[in-house]
Amino acid sequence: MAADLIDDLAGGDDTDSRDDDSTHRGDVADSSGDVGSELAAKAMGGGGGSSRRGGKTKAGRAGKAAAQVARASRAVARRANGVARRQRRRARQARPKVYGDAAYGSGEFLDHLSRADIDSGCKTQPPVAPGGRYSKEHFYIDLEADTVTCPAGEEVAIRRNRAGDGIAYFESACADCPLRSDCTTAASGRTIAVGRHEALLAQARTQAQDPKWLDDYRHTRPKVERKLGHLMRRRHGGRRARVRGRRKVDADFNLLAAAQNFARLATLGVRSGLAGTWAIA
Repeated sequence: MAADLIDDLAGGDDTDSRDDDSTHRGDVADSSGDVGSELAAKAMGGGGGSSRRGGKTKAGRAGKAAAQVARASRAVARRANGVARRQRRRARQARPKVYGDAAYGSGEFLDHLSRADIDSGCKTQPPVAPGGRYSKEHFYIDLEADTVTCPAGEEVAIRRNRAGDGIAYFESACADCPLRSDCTTAASGRTIAVGRHEALLAQARTQAQDPKWLDDYRHTRPKVERKLGHLMRRRHGGRRARVRGRRKVDADFNLLAAAQNFARLATLGVRSGLAGTWAIA
């Protein structure tokens, strides 16, 4: 019995070991089958890898293009911001301004200041008419329609020359006008001159009625006239040029202005220090 029991146990172990070996071989076969299937799939689908690589290449190119567009957009934004900063800086800076009496309030001079981006502090003489008659201010000038309307309501067109200056002729409209005696004594009727700088003159006259502009003019222009008087009160060449030629006259006048400035500093008691600084003594 003992021998049979030993044989049974031994036989069972062999059977189990054989079963285990067959099972392991089956697992190996299954795994090798899986590997073979994967290799076959890769072999059959070799074009898929190329397509994936091509897709990655296209995606990379698209990404680079998008990055370039973003960099260009940022550069444009930086330039725009720089332009805006410069414009704000210019706006904060005080614009130059020229002061003068009515002799400097001509249309040509106002046009020169406007082109040079300079503010005008020049007084423009209002139009007048002899004998207290209707002046140019009593006539309505429409620069867009290029017409002039008189106080009696008559409207005529402005006849301009090649330079842009024009005249409005009322002629026969004045013959039976009830306001003729208050307007003109000319046999040919009233005429109104409208120059090419009429818009600037009208703007200057309107500006001269602003209380702020008048206050600035009254506080600044006397200083200019006073300084001119200082240049003229002694025979330093301020009234009459001592040399000939524009360059020589300019140099001589700059020398005169420098001498006048030094005289003004001496009057104020300004002295120079050792370190090159200036201070009032």
